[in-house]
Amino acid sequence: MENLQSMPEVQKIISLGKANGEVSYDDINEILPDKILNSEKIDDFFTLLHEMGIEIVEEYTRNTLEPASTLVPKDDSKPARKKKESSASTSGSEDPIKLYLREIGKVSLISGETEVFLAKRIEKGEKIIEETILSSSILRANYIKLLPKIRSKKIKVYDLIRVDKMYALNAEEAHKLEELFFKNILVIQEQEKVLQEAVSKIRKYSETSKKYKEFKEKIDASTEIIHNAIRELGVSQKKFKKFLKRSSPWFLESRK
Repeated sequence: MENLQSMPEVQKIISLGKANGEVSYDDINEILPDKILNSEKIDDFFTLLHEMGIEIVEEYTRNTLEPASTLVPKDDSKPARKKKESSASTSGSEDPIKLYLREIGKVSLISGETEVFLAKRIEKGEKIIEETILSSSILRANYIKLLPKIRSKKIKVYDLIRVDKMYALNAEEAHKLEELFFKNILVIQEQEKVLQEAVSKIRKYSETSKKYKEFKEKIDASTEIIHNAIRELGVSQKKFKKFLKRSSPWFLESRK
Protein backbone atom coordinates (compact mmCIF):
# COMPACT_ATOMS: atom_id res chain seq x y z
CA MET A 1 0.00 0.00 0.00
CA GLU A 2 2.90 2.34 0.82
CA ASN A 3 4.50 1.78 -2.59
CA LEU A 4 1.14 2.44 -4.23
CA GLN A 5 0.66 5.71 -2.35
CA SER A 6 4.11 6.96 -3.37
CA MET A 7 3.27 6.83 -7.09
CA PRO A 8 2.88 10.33 -8.67
CA GLU A 9 -0.36 9.36 -10.44
CA VAL A 10 -1.90 8.07 -7.21
CA GLN A 11 -0.80 11.19 -5.34
CA LYS A 12 -2.43 13.32 -8.04
CA ILE A 13 -5.76 11.52 -7.63
CA ILE A 14 -5.51 11.76 -3.83
CA SER A 15 -4.87 15.51 -4.06
CA LEU A 16 -7.84 15.88 -6.40
CA GLY A 17 -10.02 13.80 -4.09
CA LYS A 18 -9.05 15.72 -0.96
CA ALA A 19 -9.73 19.04 -2.68
CA ASN A 20 -13.21 18.01 -3.89
CA GLY A 21 -14.10 15.39 -1.33
CA GLU A 22 -14.71 13.07 -4.27
CA VAL A 23 -13.12 11.78 -7.46
CA SER A 24 -14.74 10.43 -10.63
CA TYR A 25 -14.22 7.08 -12.33
CA ASP A 26 -13.27 8.92 -15.52
CA ASP A 27 -10.44 10.77 -13.77
CA ILE A 28 -9.19 7.52 -12.26
CA ASN A 29 -9.26 5.82 -15.65
CA GLU A 30 -7.44 8.74 -17.26
CA ILE A 31 -4.75 9.35 -14.63
CA LEU A 32 -3.83 5.88 -13.40
CA PRO A 33 -1.30 3.92 -15.51
CA ASP A 34 -2.29 0.60 -17.10
CA LYS A 35 -0.03 -1.35 -14.75
CA ILE A 36 -2.41 -0.36 -11.94
CA LEU A 37 -5.69 -0.37 -13.90
CA ASN A 38 -5.10 -3.86 -15.26
CA SER A 39 -3.78 -5.47 -12.08
CA GLU A 40 -4.98 -6.59 -8.66
CA LYS A 41 -3.58 -3.35 -7.23
CA ILE A 42 -6.69 -1.51 -8.41
CA ASP A 43 -8.58 -2.97 -5.44
CA ASP A 44 -5.85 -1.74 -3.08
CA PHE A 45 -6.17 1.67 -4.70
CA PHE A 46 -9.92 1.85 -4.03
CA THR A 47 -9.30 0.73 -0.46
CA LEU A 48 -6.76 3.52 -0.07
CA LEU A 49 -9.29 6.13 -1.22
CA HIS A 50 -11.87 4.78 1.21
CA GLU A 51 -9.41 4.98 4.06
CA MET A 52 -8.77 8.63 3.19
CA GLY A 53 -12.48 9.42 3.09
CA ILE A 54 -12.51 10.11 -0.65
CA GLU A 55 -15.80 9.26 -2.35
CA ILE A 56 -15.73 7.68 -5.82
CA VAL A 57 -18.55 8.99 -8.02
CA GLU A 58 -19.91 8.72 -11.56
CA GLU A 59 -19.95 12.52 -11.94
CA TYR A 60 -18.83 15.34 -9.70
CA THR A 61 -21.47 16.94 -7.48
CA ARG A 62 -21.57 20.27 -5.64
CA ASN A 63 -22.86 18.77 -2.41
CA THR A 64 -20.50 18.41 0.53
CA LEU A 65 -19.77 14.74 1.03
CA GLU A 66 -19.26 13.02 4.36
CA PRO A 67 -15.91 11.20 4.60
CA ALA A 68 -16.14 7.51 3.88
CA SER A 69 -15.81 5.19 6.87
CA THR A 70 -12.33 3.91 7.56
CA LEU A 71 -11.96 0.27 6.66
CA VAL A 72 -11.37 -2.19 9.49
CA PRO A 73 -7.79 -3.55 9.38
CA LYS A 74 -7.48 -7.17 8.39
CA ASP A 75 -5.78 -8.19 11.66
CA ASP A 76 -8.69 -6.82 13.71
CA SER A 77 -11.21 -8.76 11.67
CA LYS A 78 -9.60 -12.15 12.20
CA PRO A 79 -10.75 -12.75 15.82
CA ALA A 80 -14.36 -11.87 14.92
CA ARG A 81 -14.28 -14.28 11.99
CA LYS A 82 -12.86 -17.06 14.15
CA LYS A 83 -15.56 -16.43 16.69
CA LYS A 84 -18.26 -16.73 14.04
CA GLU A 85 -16.74 -19.88 12.64
CA SER A 86 -16.40 -21.35 16.11
CA SER A 87 -20.02 -20.66 17.00
CA ALA A 88 -21.14 -22.10 13.65
CA SER A 89 -19.11 -25.25 14.15
CA THR A 90 -20.35 -25.78 17.72
CA SER A 91 -23.94 -25.64 16.53
CA GLY A 92 -23.44 -29.06 15.01
CA SER A 93 -25.40 -28.06 11.89
CA GLU A 94 -24.41 -29.67 8.59
CA ASP A 95 -26.89 -27.61 6.54
CA PRO A 96 -25.26 -27.25 3.06
CA ILE A 97 -26.46 -23.65 2.76
CA LYS A 98 -24.88 -22.66 6.07
CA LEU A 99 -21.69 -24.46 5.13
CA TYR A 100 -21.62 -22.66 1.78
CA LEU A 101 -22.21 -19.24 3.33
CA ARG A 102 -19.54 -19.88 5.93
CA GLU A 103 -16.98 -20.85 3.28
CA ILE A 104 -17.89 -18.10 0.83
CA GLY A 105 -17.38 -15.59 3.63
CA LYS A 106 -13.69 -16.45 3.59
CA VAL A 107 -13.32 -15.35 -0.04
CA SER A 108 -12.11 -11.81 -0.67
CA LEU A 109 -14.66 -10.17 -3.00
CA ILE A 110 -14.22 -7.04 -5.08
CA SER A 111 -15.78 -3.84 -3.80
CA GLY A 112 -18.76 -2.13 -5.40
CA GLU A 113 -16.50 0.62 -6.72
CA THR A 114 -14.19 -1.93 -8.33
CA GLU A 115 -17.15 -3.69 -9.95
CA VAL A 116 -18.46 -0.45 -11.49
CA PHE A 117 -14.97 0.52 -12.61
CA LEU A 118 -14.37 -2.85 -14.29
CA ALA A 119 -17.79 -2.70 -15.96
CA LYS A 120 -16.85 0.66 -17.50
CA ARG A 121 -13.56 -0.77 -18.72
CA ILE A 122 -15.35 -3.76 -20.28
CA GLU A 123 -17.88 -1.49 -22.02
CA LYS A 124 -15.06 0.62 -23.44
CA GLY A 125 -13.27 -2.52 -24.61
CA GLU A 126 -16.42 -3.83 -26.29
CA LYS A 127 -16.69 -0.61 -28.31
CA ILE A 128 -13.09 -0.97 -29.45
CA ILE A 129 -13.74 -4.60 -30.47
CA GLU A 130 -16.91 -3.60 -32.34
CA GLU A 131 -15.11 -0.91 -34.32
CA THR A 132 -12.30 -3.35 -35.12
CA ILE A 133 -14.76 -5.95 -36.41
CA LEU A 134 -16.70 -3.38 -38.42
CA SER A 135 -13.52 -2.35 -40.21
CA SER A 136 -12.90 -5.93 -41.34
CA SER A 137 -13.57 -6.65 -45.01
CA ILE A 138 -13.43 -10.37 -44.16
CA LEU A 139 -16.51 -10.03 -41.96
CA ARG A 140 -18.43 -8.23 -44.68
CA ALA A 141 -17.39 -10.80 -47.27
CA ASN A 142 -18.63 -13.64 -45.04
CA TYR A 143 -22.03 -11.98 -44.72
CA ILE A 144 -22.27 -11.78 -48.51
CA LYS A 145 -21.17 -15.41 -48.95
CA LEU A 146 -24.12 -16.53 -46.83
CA LEU A 147 -26.69 -15.07 -49.24
CA PRO A 148 -27.26 -18.25 -51.31
CA LYS A 149 -27.85 -20.36 -48.19
CA ILE A 150 -30.26 -17.79 -46.79
CA ARG A 151 -32.23 -17.55 -50.04
CA SER A 152 -32.46 -21.35 -50.19
CA LYS A 153 -33.67 -21.39 -46.55
CA LYS A 154 -30.73 -23.55 -45.44
CA ILE A 155 -29.86 -20.84 -42.93
CA LYS A 156 -32.37 -18.65 -41.12
CA VAL A 157 -31.60 -14.96 -40.88
CA TYR A 158 -32.44 -14.73 -37.19
CA ASP A 159 -29.81 -17.41 -36.51
CA LEU A 160 -27.16 -15.05 -37.87
CA ILE A 161 -27.95 -11.70 -36.34
CA ARG A 162 -28.63 -10.71 -32.75
CA VAL A 163 -32.33 -11.28 -32.11
CA ASP A 164 -33.54 -11.90 -28.58
CA LYS A 165 -34.32 -15.63 -28.48
CA MET A 166 -36.75 -15.10 -25.60
CA TYR A 167 -39.36 -13.95 -28.09
CA ALA A 168 -40.49 -16.23 -30.90
CA LEU A 169 -40.88 -14.59 -34.29
CA ASN A 170 -44.05 -15.13 -36.22
CA ALA A 171 -44.12 -15.46 -40.02
CA GLU A 172 -44.57 -11.72 -40.63
CA GLU A 173 -41.74 -10.80 -38.26
CA ALA A 174 -39.41 -13.35 -39.83
CA HIS A 175 -40.23 -11.98 -43.29
CA LYS A 176 -39.54 -8.41 -42.16
CA LEU A 177 -36.27 -9.50 -40.64
CA GLU A 178 -35.22 -11.13 -43.91
CA GLU A 179 -36.06 -7.93 -45.78
CA LEU A 180 -33.99 -5.95 -43.31
CA PHE A 181 -31.08 -8.34 -43.78
CA PHE A 182 -31.15 -8.28 -47.59
CA LYS A 183 -31.59 -4.50 -47.64
CA ASN A 184 -28.43 -4.01 -45.61
CA ILE A 185 -26.47 -6.66 -47.49
CA LEU A 186 -27.36 -4.87 -50.74
CA VAL A 187 -26.09 -1.60 -49.23
CA ILE A 188 -22.86 -3.31 -48.17
CA GLN A 189 -22.33 -4.81 -51.64
CA GLU A 190 -22.85 -1.46 -53.38
CA GLN A 191 -20.64 0.48 -50.99
CA GLU A 192 -17.91 -2.18 -51.13
CA LYS A 193 -17.58 -1.49 -54.86
CA VAL A 194 -17.41 2.27 -54.27
CA LEU A 195 -14.90 1.77 -51.47
CA GLN A 196 -12.58 -0.55 -53.41
CA GLU A 197 -12.65 1.73 -56.46
CA ALA A 198 -11.76 4.78 -54.35
CA VAL A 199 -8.98 2.90 -52.54
CA SER A 200 -7.41 1.81 -55.82
CA LYS A 201 -7.51 5.34 -57.27
CA ILE A 202 -6.37 7.30 -54.22
CA ARG A 203 -2.94 5.67 -54.37
CA LYS A 204 -2.19 7.55 -57.59
CA TYR A 205 -2.33 10.97 -55.93
CA SER A 206 -0.35 12.78 -53.25
CA GLU A 207 -2.01 13.55 -49.93
CA THR A 208 -1.98 17.29 -50.65
CA SER A 209 -3.77 17.02 -54.00
CA LYS A 210 -7.44 17.83 -54.55
CA LYS A 211 -8.14 14.40 -56.06
CA TYR A 212 -6.70 12.68 -53.00
CA LYS A 213 -9.07 14.62 -50.73
CA GLU A 214 -12.04 13.78 -52.96
CA PHE A 215 -11.33 10.04 -52.86
CA LYS A 216 -10.60 10.23 -49.12
CA GLU A 217 -14.07 11.70 -48.57
CA LYS A 218 -15.59 8.89 -50.65
CA ILE A 219 -13.70 6.27 -48.62
CA ASP A 220 -14.83 7.79 -45.31
CA ALA A 221 -18.44 8.10 -46.47
CA SER A 222 -18.62 4.53 -47.82
CA THR A 223 -16.96 3.13 -44.70
CA GLU A 224 -19.49 4.88 -42.46
CA ILE A 225 -22.43 3.60 -44.54
CA ILE A 226 -21.04 0.05 -44.38
CA HIS A 227 -20.53 0.29 -40.61
CA ASN A 228 -24.09 1.50 -40.09
CA ALA A 229 -25.46 -1.33 -42.24
CA ILE A 230 -23.53 -3.93 -40.25
CA ARG A 231 -24.67 -2.40 -36.98
CA GLU A 232 -28.26 -2.68 -38.20
CA LEU A 233 -27.64 -6.34 -38.97
CA GLY A 234 -26.97 -6.72 -35.25
CA VAL A 235 -30.44 -5.40 -34.45
CA SER A 236 -31.90 -6.25 -31.04
CA GLN A 237 -35.43 -7.55 -30.55
CA LYS A 238 -36.50 -4.21 -29.04
CA LYS A 239 -35.24 -2.26 -32.06
CA PHE A 240 -36.72 -4.82 -34.44
CA LYS A 241 -40.17 -4.38 -32.90
CA LYS A 242 -39.92 -0.60 -33.47
CA PHE A 243 -38.75 -1.21 -37.03
CA LEU A 244 -41.67 -3.58 -37.65
CA LYS A 245 -44.21 -0.96 -36.59
CA ARG A 246 -42.93 1.89 -38.75
CA SER A 247 -41.64 -0.01 -41.80
CA SER A 248 -43.42 -0.76 -45.04
CA PRO A 249 -42.60 -3.63 -47.43
CA TRP A 250 -39.97 -2.85 -50.01
CA PHE A 251 -38.86 -4.68 -53.11
CA LEU A 252 -35.32 -5.95 -53.47
CA GLU A 253 -34.25 -7.10 -56.91
CA SER A 254 -31.43 -9.05 -55.29
CA ARG A 255 -34.02 -11.48 -53.91
CA LYS A 256 -35.35 -12.46 -57.34
